[in-house]
Amino acid sequence: MLRPSFSAGVCLVLAMLAAVCEASPVFYSTKLGPRRTTHFAQCQAPKIGSGNPLAGCPSGTIFVSKTHPAAMFRTISAALSALPDNGNTGTVLIDQGQYHEKVVVTRVSPTVMLGVTPDISSADSNRVQVWQSSYVNQSDVTSVLHNCDATVLGVGNGGAIGNSNFKAYNIDFAQRQFFNGQEVTEYQLGPAAALCVQSSNASFYGCGFSSYQDTIYVGADSQAFFFKSIVKGMTDQLYGSGKAWFEKCKLLSRACGGGITAWRGDPTDPLVGVYISNSIIAQSPDASKAKPMVGRCHLGRPWNVYSHAVYLNTFMSDIVADAGFRIWSQATPNFAPKLTRFAEHGSSGPGGNARVRDTTLETILSDTAAAKITIHKVFGGSTPWIDLATIKNSSSG
Repeated sequence: MLRPSFSAGVCLVLAMLAAVCEASPVFYSTKLGPRRTTHFAQCQAPKIGSGNPLAGCPSGTIFVSKTHPAAMFRTISAALSALPDNGNTGTVLIDQGQYHEKVVVTRVSPTVMLGVTPDISSADSNRVQVWQSSYVNQSDVTSVLHNCDATVLGVGNGGAIGNSNFKAYNIDFAQRQFFNGQEVTEYQLGPAAALCVQSSNASFYGCGFSSYQDTIYVGADSQAFFFKSIVKGMTDQLYGSGKAWFEKCKLLSRACGGGITAWRGDPTDPLVGVYISNSIIAQSPDASKAKPMVGRCHLGRPWNVYSHAVYLNTFMSDIVADAGFRIWSQATPNFAPKLTRFAEHGSSGPGGNARVRDTTLETILSDTAAAKITIHKVFGGSTPWIDLATIKNSSSG
């Protein structure tokens, strides 16, 4: 699905906000490892004329295209199936175009998916769109579908062992809703993940994820990192029970249902949670017109009583509710003051006023407390599945 065009006014505002976020510190530690040189820009660049589409790509890269005569495969799924699971990194370069398919990465070995793009630094320039039109019908008592059955991209297939090191660059993953042959955009039909990460380590750079309910899922025993990516949704855009960090991302609401986050915490691991850092929260340009949004979107709600969500140095537009966070529901609050951990630090913008927050639900972190929350401390140990070069080069450039 092609990304809707932003109006000139919206583009100007988001460009200004992005500049503010660029000036903020990135919450990573030098312990993550030495700086390396990014090596995918030439590979991802569009090749003019009859040029070799794999010029500048790692050796053994597989090329996918709907139209290019040099393409080895026409679908992404077929290309992934052709990669041997031999412990070596497998790379797939995807030509510009729309791919209507559900993609599930069952490979355990390191895997890289690259989208052809003229500008690797901006998700707004993406030219590869992968889309599906599936959802879980919650009103159908006979349905046996689970949320990750209705997804566009699955990293891991639900088994005990998923992918050890998955990376995707400059690809959009979208769930489109159809009912009685008509596309539905004003309301949600049911849970429909654009991304489902299960028992895997995965990271995403300049990618887009759009749906209506439950856009991104990061499951238990999973770790996911998102950099300069765009997320769209109406209800519980970010949910899961693993560890997820969003750095310099745009979280764009199509409506205000549930919360922007809905996380299930783990009493045995206090680091399980969702972390949003140096990012932007705003109304999506394609938001539903059915209900007003100003002051209606909550930062999160607890999927269980151990829920953990943190916002660091994030710009919040006027769609964010004054209270900040909320309980799950009146019937099932899922909240306990000493167990549920919601926190903010350095929020800005019309929706980022810490003085009006409901501090019975959340904590406003001190500078000292916030400085202790880093990517290294959250994920710990060796993190080869995070592309440090892309993060550090962007932060210094």
